[in-house]
Amino acid sequence: MTAAKHGCVTGYSTAGWAHYTTPAGYVLRGAATCADGARRIADNDGRVQASGWLVTSAFGQGLQRYWLSGGSVAASRLVSPSEGAGYWAYATSAGYVLRGHLTSGTVTYLADNDGRLANSEGWVVSSAYGQGLQRYYVTAAFHGCVTGYSTAGWAHYTTSEGYALRNAYIHTDGVLYRADNDAYLLAVSQCMDGIDIASYQSSMNTSGVSADFIIVKATQGTGYNNPYASSQLSGAVSAGKGVGLYHYAEGGDAVSEADHFVARARSLGVLGSAVLALDWEGGDNATFGSGSDVSWCSTFLNRVYQTTGVRALLYVSKAVTSEYNWSSVSSSYGLWVAQYADMDSHSGYQSDPWTDGNGYGSWSSPTIFQYSSTTYVSGYGSQVDVDKFYGDLSYWKYLAGAR
Repeated sequence: MTAAKHGCVTGYSTAGWAHYTTPAGYVLRGAATCADGARRIADNDGRVQASGWLVTSAFGQGLQRYWLSGGSVAASRLVSPSEGAGYWAYATSAGYVLRGHLTSGTVTYLADNDGRLANSEGWVVSSAYGQGLQRYYVTAAFHGCVTGYSTAGWAHYTTSEGYALRNAYIHTDGVLYRADNDAYLLAVSQCMDGIDIASYQSSMNTSGVSADFIIVKATQGTGYNNPYASSQLSGAVSAGKGVGLYHYAEGGDAVSEADHFVARARSLGVLGSAVLALDWEGGDNATFGSGSDVSWCSTFLNRVYQTTGVRALLYVSKAVTSEYNWSSVSSSYGLWVAQYADMDSHSGYQSDPWTDGNGYGSWSSPTIFQYSSTTYVSGYGSQVDVDKFYGDLSYWKYLAGAR
């Protein structure tokens, strides 16, 4: 009883001893989430545990470890040694202390079975955090692993899951990196020059033409197959070139067009070795410029990924990258972009093709840049589309595979 109020006052109080008076007037006994949203636990006399560690299953969350401070369970925050905890820990939004891994914003916290955070600056190689055997870089100032590129320890890239990228590629700040098995990043400075072709270039000797890679039109809509695709691909493959396939969208049913493309890629025998791409442009495309461009492309690309495991590229003109919000596509799929300095006749590949410098919309940089359709290359007598691939042949093969 609180004399000044002539009754029992709802809430937490240390009068008498630490206790919590419920809205019904009686003192909390046992464990509960109280009217103020805080979790508390009290003995049979109503004594609330004010601070310290608590291991209990009383809150209906299984056997868990909790940190109590000010008479309630800590939640959604770091727990520090200065509070008397003895070590750094992270109290989750559910109240119990993290065990395993949890990402909050750009920081992933790693905790052992007692809730003790990996907190010392440096590398940790462990399978104790529920993600298999992984390599982590812990940043002591954040008490966890910070997503993104860093040169701490050695140049590495921490994924949004907390572990360092290994045996894969990453584009960041306009630079392509390859991560080895130890998560060491090496910049890939090599580029490849290539062409993209269709059925009207059936006379081309694709084994002899000057190109590091050749991307062949495979399909259009749901009814067209390039009848020369097989021979065009075989010549390039026999010469050790990178190969790719693209689908020209007609803007019909996206799933049906994707299935048609995948079926043709399978029948050509290059699925898993050819980089795949969706060609999104005007002309024969009924949906282009309709405002449904992003959703159509997303549906197509997702369908290809679901059926093959391959993440196809999206081909668009550079102007189109800024006409819509492509973030739902750019988060998962690379960009093959087209922009020409002019329509003059050119001879040979350019080492540093012109671009207007206005960015690529939701993409930080393109994977392939088509910079001319009026260029002559050695080994073919007519003008062709020429492209620059920002990577080497091993990266090309990586993009072609399931991942």
